[in-house]
Amino acid sequence: MQTELQPRGFRIDPNGKFLVVAGEKSGWISAYRIDKQTGDLDLLSRHLVGKGAAWVVIADCR
Repeated sequence: MQTELQPRGFRIDPNGKFLVVAGEKSGWISAYRIDKQTGDLDLLSRHLVGKGAAWVVIADCR
């Protein structure tokens, strides 16, 4: 699966289940579920954030 155009920022959550990608040229941020067996990505959601998205932070808010 193709991710965002020019993925500048991306993070995998601490459990290795999800990938979040910010597309610097696309202006979107996307969340994917990672298939642990194959490594395939399943798009969960996509949000418009504006051009130049450059980083992603995954925070533990427990």
